[in-house]
Amino acid sequence: MNPVSQSHDNDAILRKKAEAVEQELINHTNRFQALAVSETDHIQVLFAELYLLSTRNWLSRLAGRQDSAFAYRVIPIFYERYRAHVLDHLGEPIEAIAPHWRPYHTLARRLTIGSPISAHLLLISLGVRAHVHLDLGLTIHEVEQELDLPQAEWSATRLRLFNQLSEEAFSAAAQEYVESHCARQTRWRRFVLRLFRFGLIYLRPIWLRTLQSWRIQGYKKTSKFDLPPIASQK
Repeated sequence: MNPVSQSHDNDAILRKKAEAVEQELINHTNRFQALAVSETDHIQVLFAELYLLSTRNWLSRLAGRQDSAFAYRVIPIFYERYRAHVLDHLGEPIEAIAPHWRPYHTLARRLTIGSPISAHLLLISLGVRAHVHLDLGLTIHEVEQELDLPQAEWSATRLRLFNQLSEEAFSAAAQEYVESHCARQTRWRRFVLRLFRFGLIYLRPIWLRTLQSWRIQGYKKTSKFDLPPIASQK
């Protein structure tokens, strides 16, 4: 087979696997949304929906690029860490959960969809931090090992994909998420969300810098964690 054609075929397979993650997240979001509000796991819809919007925005920015193969490898493994640390541990003892996800699970079990909107925003923040601060760094490191890439240095391509492009994707997803919830809320809850949206827009450089620092710190910490590759946990 022509090497160029084979490369295109491999890229297409990677893209389809990454795009399948979006459908998985749609399924989980719908499943949590369909639960009665009295069900403990109903609150999981909040993070699942943000994760879905982030993935959707990320995929739309990767489409058509010539340097997306690395990111397409990352997306499914990154999702598997969410599945392993969140979906597979709903209702499990806190001690059985990976330490970096424990604050999220602990708070989620205390909340309902009627809890203060500030508590919901804190829950989302805890989920984002856990997933970006350690899960993403471990995932990138795992893909680098798979491809036999140097751990200590990011290529210019990876820097573009996981700095500028991912920031654009998450910023768009966050605003989309808050806008959709504003439309569903009333009075005080809507007011708080509008203030939060104002912060997303006008404090964008600050919170994106924080998000990026979590990503970089998590990547640098990969050598300090003796965790098996997530692929072996399937």
